[in-house]
Amino acid sequence: MLLSALSAVLESAGTTNSLQSPVVLWDLGCGTGLVGGGLQAMQERGTWPSQWGDLRSCCFDLSSLMLTEARRKGLYDTYVQGNVLDILPSSLHAHSVDLVVAADVAPYMGSLERLLRGVAAVLKEGGRFALTIEALEPHLPLPPLLARQHGRKEGGDNATRDAHGSRGWELMPTGRIAHERQHVEALALELGFEIEAAGDGPLRWQVL
Repeated sequence: MLLSALSAVLESAGTTNSLQSPVVLWDLGCGTGLVGGGLQAMQERGTWPSQWGDLRSCCFDLSSLMLTEARRKGLYDTYVQGNVLDILPSSLHAHSVDLVVAADVAPYMGSLERLLRGVAAVLKEGGRFALTIEALEPHLPLPPLLARQHGRKEGGDNATRDAHGSRGWELMPTGRIAHERQHVEALALELGFEIEAAGDGPLRWQVL
């Protein structure tokens, strides 16, 4: 989803806003390399956006085991172990990155302000950032466990998500954190981002 969205945004931007080769891409919280695998598949299918040119990719993850698996697949040029929130603010990388992706990283964070500030600091002018969030929408009912915690009925008008107040996120029964799109978009705009695309889709399937 992220790579398709980035591709569409770059294609719609036209040649006047093309990225200069080599394009530097950072994959935050890369895990076993799903984004890297997607990049490789795009190259093999011939769907590589012309604006991306020659790519230099770097992946980051807190887990050495995850990085070992990604390295085994040979999906990136550089592998870095560490907390992305500690790596991002480094002045060594200020305004040096063209594209940043964070697939399934936000569901492990509460406030996203530190993440967005860090990304803004490393992006070049005209750079792009794409991330996924697990949706917490005010018009949707709370999951049963949270509804009970907040003393409200499941479903109906009394079960709308207003208990999280203005912080814009909630810890879910799955142990993952969901964010309100409106809250994330407002934060992004406040920190100087322009929102070029937003969409909905399934992040994962879980068999119970």
